[in-house]
Amino acid sequence: MKGKQASFRTGVLIPTSIPGHFSVFLLTALLLIASLAACGRSPGTIPENAAGSSVQATAQSADSQQSASETTGPQTSESPTAAPQTDIPAPEPSDDGAPTPSTEPSSASSAEPSPTPAVSLSKSQPGAILDESIDKAPLVRLLMMEDYSLKGFQASFGTDLVQSADGAYEMFSYPNGVYFEIMKDGTVAGFGMNNGAITLYPDQIQRMKADVFGNPGEEWLILYEYDLYYRLLVLDGATESVLREYETGFLNLREVQIGDFLREGSLQLYIDGYADGTEKRAVYRVVADDFVQVFDIGSFSQYKDGIKAAIAGSQLNLDVQVAGYPEKKQSQLPERIYYDNRGVADKNSLLSIHPSWHLLEKDGMWFVNVRYSVDFDMLGYYWGPPMENMEDNSMMLNDLARVDLLLAMENGVPKIVEGKTSIKYDNPTLLSVNPIGREEGKLLNGPVLESTMEEAFTAAGGDTGTFEYAEQLTVNGVSLFEFTGSIVDITVLTKSHSTTRGMKVGDSIQTVELLYGKPDVGFSGDETVSYKSVYEYQGKPQVNYYR
Repeated sequence: MKGKQASFRTGVLIPTSIPGHFSVFLLTALLLIASLAACGRSPGTIPENAAGSSVQATAQSADSQQSASETTGPQTSESPTAAPQTDIPAPEPSDDGAPTPSTEPSSASSAEPSPTPAVSLSKSQPGAILDESIDKAPLVRLLMMEDYSLKGFQASFGTDLVQSADGAYEMFSYPNGVYFEIMKDGTVAGFGMNNGAITLYPDQIQRMKADVFGNPGEEWLILYEYDLYYRLLVLDGATESVLREYETGFLNLREVQIGDFLREGSLQLYIDGYADGTEKRAVYRVVADDFVQVFDIGSFSQYKDGIKAAIAGSQLNLDVQVAGYPEKKQSQLPERIYYDNRGVADKNSLLSIHPSWHLLEKDGMWFVNVRYSVDFDMLGYYWGPPMENMEDNSMMLNDLARVDLLLAMENGVPKIVEGKTSIKYDNPTLLSVNPIGREEGKLLNGPVLESTMEEAFTAAGGDTGTFEYAEQLTVNGVSLFEFTGSIVDITVLTKSHSTTRGMKVGDSIQTVELLYGKPDVGFSGDETVSYKSVYEYQGKPQVNYYR
């Protein structure tokens, strides 16, 4: 099994009980994040808390990043909870938790997918790109280059270029306006056209070749970032001539696939990423030369009505009545989930169900893995710069249970082939494990959050005689990051250090649970899980957020 990385963090998560005149940096000192992560898993398998699974520990800052397990702004039951961003960007879709598909779908377990607006990607004129003021010939050559290096550019555009210094880079320019910048180590930092009007980056270009239009031969599909958003350029596979170009509306890409996801004998396009601060995911069917959206991020919510959850006292009751996969489960809930909602008499008003989905390939066949997360509003908080009136604008959700459905398509109609219901708090002996305290924001005999860089460097075993300040340093397998004079990020990469409770990189999931209990966000075995706790400060409850 492949180990994953986890972290301790401080973050600017501001519970509304904190007076409004507190600054972001003071609040950063109050809010510690610690992450515990689990091992990777092959797609298409139901997750099990198997012994021997590894966990790695690190420490990071959330000053500029929000957990993908949290939702920001107004929440609706149709908005799926993300899993890493990401920096998450966040949370990318996890490939664990996908049930193992059976060979034949059950005809009794089909349902029409949630309605998706029949929208198409906006496109250029035939044979043109969207911005017709740009010379498309050098743009195509730039996007089709195999080697983004000095030799690669000279092979594609010749040696008639002018070299000039540009700060930390060397700028190389051609008479036709094509240019590229090379760093001191010889790596191409960026390139473009029109003397800087268009800037492209090697890692923001994706090329695929497939017969998507149904014409004789294949097409090149090239996704590249243009003026913040990604565009899709389609070329003839043989001549590399432009067929059309499309606006995608994606700001960032996490995954792009081409396949017969609908199982209707043709190829479709799947794009997963972000748009304007929100997750964006879609499957596009090609009709003539239009990319028509078939599913979007809100699709596959049609089974949600078959999932009922209720809290009675300290017990969660889950009743799943999805065609072919009925199941009832119960679990005792820990006291720690009531950090910020003790005044809410009806705890059921804090329950919601959020669907999310992603595509999954298994044995050469495509499936849709849909996860319904039974979430509990555990903490309302303010996320953003300090203001006089910091009202809640975000919510931390504890995913108490999950219902995973694996769907196979038959001519575009989904049919359930596998289902599984999981509850988080399945071990009553772990309910009494103490939450993490604020004082645990450090490594055992190692660096401490909120210390100076030099203090943390020394505590990690660095030689003070060789210390040279930088906002990020790595010493003896410990990465340190400083923000405004204080350490806000400690990342542990080796077994040389442990947490105050004794957790080390490589510990099993069972060890982590014995030390910290079940996570507040995520299930043991996920890539990233989060823990939270409360302490008193000036007579008011404050919330520590551990990730």
